[in-house]
Formats: sequence, C-alpha cells, structure tokens
Amino acid sequence: MILRHFTIPQISVFLIACWGITGTARAQDFKVYTPVFDLAATETSPRAGQRPQPPIVARSVCYFHAGKAYDHVEAEQADQQVLIYEPNAQRFTVLHTSRGMATTISFEEIEQMVHDAEVKAQNYVLRAREKNLDPTRINMIAFQLEPSFKETFDPHRNTLTLKSDHMNYQVKCEATDSPERVQSYLKYCDWMARLNFVLHPQAPLPGPRLTLNGRLTDHKVIPMEVTLRAAIGGGINLKAEHKYTWQLDPNDRERIHQWQTLLQSEDTQHVPFNRFREIQLAEKR
Repeated sequence: MILRHFTIPQISVFLIACWGITGTARAQDFKVYTPVFDLAATETSPRAGQRPQPPIVARSVCYFHAGKAYDHVEAEQADQQVLIYEPNAQRFTVLHTSRGMATTISFEEIEQMVHDAEVKAQNYVLRAREKNLDPTRINMIAFQLEPSFKETFDPHRNTLTLKSDHMNYQVKCEATDSPERVQSYLKYCDWMARLNFVLHPQAPLPGPRLTLNGRLTDHKVIPMEVTLRAAIGGGINLKAEHKYTWQLDPNDRERIHQWQTLLQSEDTQHVPFNRFREIQLAEKR
C-alpha cells in the first residue's frame, strides 16, 4: 500500500474521531455526530442571521452501546456500511448494509497489514530516492513512516498544535476528570486510524494520527475540534467537529438493533476480509 493521490473525502475519514468507552453500563451509552468541513473550498451560503460555512465533505454518527461502537459514515445509498468496534473480542466487524454482506478482521490482522504496508513504503522511498524521483512526494511518505512534529500545548486555552513541513494539526481540547475515559477514547481512535488505512489503500499511513493521539493521552485531554493541514496535491485543509450527546434515544437503540439483526440474518453473506475488500475496491473503480 504505497501512498498515491487521494481525495478530500478519503482524507476526511481520518478526521472523523468518536468518543470510545468500553463499559457496558447504560449510563455509558452515548453518540457522537462529526461533520468534516473543507476549509479550502468556497463557503456555502448562510442561513438568515448565520455566518457563511465551508462545505461539509463527510458526516459520521458513532453510537457507543454495551461495550461496542457502531460507526456509520454517511455515503451513497449503494455504499452504506457500519464499522463495529468490538474491543473485548479484539476485532472489527464491517457490515455492508446495502449489499447484505459482512466480514470480520482481528486487531492482530490489522496490525500485520499496516506493518506490511509500512515495509513496502520504506522500500519504495529507498528506490525512489536512488532514482531521484519527486522529492516532495517521497518526503511526505517518509514523514508518515516517522512523524516528527514541533509541539505547542496551551493548558489555559486547551489547545494542542503539532507542526511540521508536511502536516499540521490544530486541536481544541477539553480536560476530563476521568483518565480511563480518555484512554479508552484514544485507544478507539488508534484502531480506527489503522482500520481506515486498511480499508482505503490510497489513504495516508496512520503514523501521524497515532502520534497526535499519543500527545493527547499524555496531556489527558480529548479533542473537540481537529483541523488538519497537509502539503498534499493542491493542499489539504479540513476541520472535524465532534458533537456529543450523552445518552441514546429510542431511535438510536432501534438503529443499533436493526444492524445487529441484519448481522445475524441468514440473508447476510459473511465473507473473508480479503474478499470483502476486493469487492469494495472494485465498486470504487
């Protein structure tokens, strides 16, 4: 998996981060709505009394219930799927609701696939430098393999900034009195970054996002807004906003029930992950 050109919607997937808690108590059920804005695009027309807004390029709703997380990214009707995070089982289940197909992949398999991709990327960088190919692209790939940022953290304003020549993160944070909650959330973000890379081979390597999560862990804060600027193509400038609702309503619980019912249905075809990914990639060609 060598980094090639990728689109704004693809990169926006990596900004979509939800609050992850692995407990099973009803009080820990909640959801997170995350719109991702393209700050480099022309602003949309405002409603009466409101400021202009940049266009939304992706939306996600993530539901946390009974020790699992159900991540649903809004997409075309033919590409509706749910990513189910199952930390107790050490795996993800991917349910393609519109196709009636599902697959599972273990955390161990995800780690191995990311490792293999990183080895291929390292070899590509070495060969490309020997051939004196485009240094800008080569250096971006090398940076993702070994991310290095200059960090600024303001505990009074709760802002974290990670800067480099290739990629910058600006994060609005929030302190919490629950270290376990922060750790659970960031662990979920780590696994989602790895899984999204596996599902989208042309997307960036997960290293930079994992680095950001590590710094948030050290500062014991959670991100409320994440802005990413990257020197890729014509430039990437995206912002994700996380809006939390600290309980699930009946409609939310019904949606989760429908997904679980579909997952257990005899009409749903369960296939190996490699086959699932082949079908998914073929649909996008």
